[in-house]
Amino acid sequence: MKQNKKVITLVLLVLFCTALLATGTFAAYTSVESVKRVVTTKSTSSELCFSSNYLEETEQKSPTYAEKIITANDTGFIINLDIYNFPKSDGTKFSQVDITYVLAITLIANDDTVSNITEAEQVNSLLTLEPSSPSVIGSHTITTGSAKTDSYTISCNAQKIETLRNYKIRITATPNISNEKILAADFKLVTTSQSTHWQVRNIDYANGYPIDQLDAFNYEIYGTAQESVTLTWPKEKVALSPWSKRDLGIVETENTGTATFSVGGDGKPSSYLLQFYKVADNIHELTINLSPNS
Repeated sequence: MKQNKKVITLVLLVLFCTALLATGTFAAYTSVESVKRVVTTKSTSSELCFSSNYLEETEQKSPTYAEKIITANDTGFIINLDIYNFPKSDGTKFSQVDITYVLAITLIANDDTVSNITEAEQVNSLLTLEPSSPSVIGSHTITTGSAKTDSYTISCNAQKIETLRNYKIRITATPNISNEKILAADFKLVTTSQSTHWQVRNIDYANGYPIDQLDAFNYEIYGTAQESVTLTWPKEKVALSPWSKRDLGIVETENTGTATFSVGGDGKPSSYLLQFYKVADNIHELTINLSPNS
């Protein structure tokens, strides 16, 4: 009988140790998984909380970047560039960590007859960059705590337009987030007369994205004349983002999908970016109209 008790005790001891080892293994595995989730969440959050009004998220090693149109008039052109620490669609979801990024401006030759201009001194000789201190080109930090915007003005006067006709302006913002994603765009210069009316184009179509696979749509309006224009869009399909309304001072006419506002003039941008968001599914075509007021 005593021998049986010893056997039973030994079996129970083995079972207890086995359970203990299993518990320890499970706890260690759970701990590792928790670490992975935290890291992933932090990386994703940081990635989503870095955006711009003109620059678009892209792969750092991408051979091409989104193309933007700059319309220059007789006095030159202006690009008002904003960098955000929050997604363009929601200012309440600001980054929970400081974001340090490097802003770079390069003049890319349109053909093989001219060389690229990469030196900051040469870029500054053709473009006026503000604020002048600290320098626009270089490292910047957006601290956490609230939704914040770094604003820059990139402009050119009429005397330098002829040289810049041979280049496109490549602007990149490379964050300290190790996800191989950056914000970037190539600005292409189009010269025109002061009397040209404003136009609208869909940037996503130009980059080959099918409309039925998009949740949001980026449009650019560009021109030079100082005038009042009317923007119309199908309100049953899309809604104009509040950030676009703010940037242009747009007040929608009683939720009709129509807005009238002023553009152009001395010291004003020659192009603006608009974002529209889906309010209906299965959108296969979308028409946004821009017309000058009589």
